[in-house]
Amino acid sequence: MALDDERVRMRRLLAWDPSPASTLDSAAGRTLQRVVREVFPGAIAVPVLSGGATDARRFVPLAANTYRFIPFPLTQETMKLAHAANERVPMEACGRAVRFYRRLLMENR
Repeated sequence: MALDDERVRMRRLLAWDPSPASTLDSAAGRTLQRVVREVFPGAIAVPVLSGGATDARRFVPLAANTYRFIPFPLTQETMKLAHAANERVPMEACGRAVRFYRRLLMENR
């Protein structure tokens, strides 16, 4: 929706600089891709531009790459649950997410 009314004034109240891109062509990126393939056969890890701020921006000073990864299948139905009233993750997706994070953490001991 475009706003074409000179009586309306807008000003930025809060903003952050964009986080740097995180490459998949690194040891951490390759580990992420390998664990994704193991836990989610047929899925691939791909870069995506996030239009919103995430808490990951706080980790940028601590790591060369900061991955914002969602270990749940993103379908039209699950996307409707994000940031909605009664926001939730379907129970059937939780077990696989736990397996993913456990495997990822074990890989990086």
